[in-house]
Amino acid sequence: MRRAAALAVPAVLAAVGLAACGTTEIDNKKAEDLISKAFKSRGVQATVKCPGGVEAKKGKTYTCQITLPGGKHATATTTLTDDKGHISGFRFSAG
Repeated sequence: MRRAAALAVPAVLAAVGLAACGTTEIDNKKAEDLISKAFKSRGVQATVKCPGGVEAKKGKTYTCQITLPGGKHATATTTLTDDKGHISGFRFSAG
């Protein structure tokens, strides 16, 4: 599981926001894709599930669940840098 904790997503100021009805929600599919690609680039197949319907608010913490080979679990957490869904990257930890 240390492998997951050592991963860093090069997502400096990546946008995971999706504008809808005057508010911006986090695009959970975009977040899942960003995390999955980070694992895949290191040869690890991961299944990622991020919550949908979450409003983007500066300072809000957003956490996704990750299932790794062998049924191991991890989480990816980020803090939004603005109300538009921008993030500075994900922090990974053993689930």
